[in-house]
Amino acid sequence: MVPDGPGRRGRIAALPALAWLLLLSACAGMPALHPLPPGVSQPRPFLQGRWQLTHRIEAIFPGNHTALLMGALELDSETRHLRCALMTVEGFTLFSAAKSDRLRVTRAVPPFDGPGFAEGLMADLALLFLAPRETRQVTGSIHGRPTRRFLHMDGTATDVSTIATGHFRIDRYSSDARLIRRALLTPTAARPEEGRPAAEIHLDALGDARYALRLTLIDAVRTDASDGATDSP
Repeated sequence: MVPDGPGRRGRIAALPALAWLLLLSACAGMPALHPLPPGVSQPRPFLQGRWQLTHRIEAIFPGNHTALLMGALELDSETRHLRCALMTVEGFTLFSAAKSDRLRVTRAVPPFDGPGFAEGLMADLALLFLAPRETRQVTGSIHGRPTRRFLHMDGTATDVSTIATGHFRIDRYSSDARLIRRALLTPTAARPEEGRPAAEIHLDALGDARYALRLTLIDAVRTDASDGATDSP
């Protein structure tokens, strides 16, 4: 046994950062990352640039209560600006908000005016559409799936995995390593490549307030593209 002292501390400091991250993730209860074979591409499901997206949203709440909504989203991956609106299928706006450096709610009809609703919704949208920033990142595989693990400054973590070509999974963990969000992203049959909007997104909230969202893409326009590129299933 090596006594505590400069020599021991030196050996600890010399451990590769990857080894420490794997050790910490395993101890915390998140699935361990294993080495990834050379040449395997990393999952990159997040959109780049400025986009306008329209979704059909099925919200599922405890007791199997459901609500059918329409969602409009504007995003900018560079500034991390988000602007969203939730509407009835008839077009009545129930909720609208924007977030860049701060959150600004412009409309909230009950029950969409509840405590924490706006913050939670914008956090979910950021999870689904914006690549994490201000994080430490390590790559590997989980059960053979190429995975990028983002370790956030607040102690939480996000795993982004490739399930198949164009199919991705996003897992969000709390600071005590509980799985609190899981999202599955499915591409359109015609465009199963990275960097395009997912045709369907299934998000399950697994924290204290449980719910599920099923997003089906209706229309997508990249507003900073010179040719006005669009995506529709």
